[in-house]
Amino acid sequence: MFTRSKNNVLAIFGPTASGKTELLKRLFVDTGLNDRVEIVSADSIQVFRGLTIGSAKPDPEFLDELPHRLIDIMDPERDFSIGDFIRLADEACTACIEGGKLPVISGGTAYYIKGFIMGIPETPMVSPEIRIQVQHELKQHGIDVLREELKLHDPVSFSRIHYNDTYRLTRALEVFRATGKPLSSFTVPVNPRPQWNVHAFALNRPRDELLKRIEHRVDAMFHDGLIEEIKTLLAKGYSVTTPGLKGIGYAEFMEAVQQHGIECLNNTTILAQIKNEIILHTRQYAKRQMTFMRSLPDVVWIDPNYIVSIKKAINAALAPDILFEYTEAHDA
Repeated sequence: MFTRSKNNVLAIFGPTASGKTELLKRLFVDTGLNDRVEIVSADSIQVFRGLTIGSAKPDPEFLDELPHRLIDIMDPERDFSIGDFIRLADEACTACIEGGKLPVISGGTAYYIKGFIMGIPETPMVSPEIRIQVQHELKQHGIDVLREELKLHDPVSFSRIHYNDTYRLTRALEVFRATGKPLSSFTVPVNPRPQWNVHAFALNRPRDELLKRIEHRVDAMFHDGLIEEIKTLLAKGYSVTTPGLKGIGYAEFMEAVQQHGIECLNNTTILAQIKNEIILHTRQYAKRQMTFMRSLPDVVWIDPNYIVSIKKAINAALAPDILFEYTEAHDA
């Protein structure tokens, strides 16, 4: 019997294209358990409305079968921080439990997962004047000048922040200018947050298999209309500076349009270059995701092909509660 302990949270995560959505379907939809769990999405791009194909959002039919929270909750021109995620994920998990369901955190944004489990360093408030000044310098001088400043004063944060992630870049500079201390020097929590009992499972696939899945996924995005989605976003006035469009799959298009003009979206040579860049950047990101996920405490690594073993592992984690009742003794 599953009694839904008041602070149990299941976390199922993995790198891009590892098969998280497929696994959720096999675990909770195919087994008829979709009325006993609810997904809390941990994806930094899927929070934005209109960013569907490039973020690989689950299709509407699947979302009807298995409800997800924290998808399509804001427009792309707004910033969305890890602090925002933790606050909203806490609210979502509480609502799930109060509704008699087991919350399942799932996604590929590793630092969201870590932040939810461990919490984040308490950094000081930054004055509006400093924020305005940093944003002014970003617009006036460009990202490379600010990156060089961060590299000089906080090389640890510099190494962690993706080239196009202007939000984290400017935040790190704001903290340094406000305190004289690098953002990376603030104490990172070493113990999990006490309000949740998180049972963490991470998908693990052979490297060659994951790389092939990434390439297939990008091909599918282009086939499913990614270029038209980009044109729609541009028609709404979004650009390379829009916070929601700094993720892989969007930033490459925005940068190409900034450099070559919107006509480049009809140029087969440039489109092929964009596709190759997305594949390369996604592969690099998946490697960083795996490294980051391996730093999380008490993670059970699972092969998504062995569904019975996964069910048994989840039941063992939730004991004495039982989520899965099954007849299979072993994986096929």
